[in-house]
Amino acid sequence: MIIKRFKAKNFRNISECEIEFAPGVNILLGKNAQGKTNALEGIYVFSRGKSHRAKEECELVKFGEKGFSLYIEYEDRDGENSLEYTLYERERRRRKNGYKLDKARDMIGNFKSVLFYPDDLQLVKAGPEERRNFLNIAISQIYPSYVAFYSNYKNALDNRNNLIKKANNAYPVDREEIISWSLSMAKYA
Repeated sequence: MIIKRFKAKNFRNISECEIEFAPGVNILLGKNAQGKTNALEGIYVFSRGKSHRAKEECELVKFGEKGFSLYIEYEDRDGENSLEYTLYERERRRRKNGYKLDKARDMIGNFKSVLFYPDDLQLVKAGPEERRNFLNIAISQIYPSYVAFYSNYKNALDNRNNLIKKANNAYPVDREEIISWSLSMAKYA
């Protein structure tokens, strides 16, 4: 997979930019606060379907603007492709090669990349949850259907664990319901 071009408008601190990538290694060079990290974040949005840094999409909009747009061209084994993501006044538009994508997770698996940045040092220092999250994101790019399976698994796990907590606190709990959630976990695992 090779990225060829990236465009951004009103994304974070970027008013407008277009970056053409050469084959091989590319280096983004510039002074502090010029948008290098924001450009990388914009590119990574296409791998994950959302930002890895922002909790809310409105955080991605340049101050004083009503929306942003991102665009990439890339080449994979199927040929040349493009992805576009636009947010304007809370209305989202996602496209692949000009065709509408309905959800953020429909973007996952089209453009594959792995982002490693300073905060990822927590992968080594922190607990297993951070490592699992990093791997879940990487796996979902290779197998996009993994997102749905993982989401269903996590939902079943959370529901089962909530019932077990209730039982441990002397609340009446139907044992069959716990078994049902455990079976759902096994199915999605």
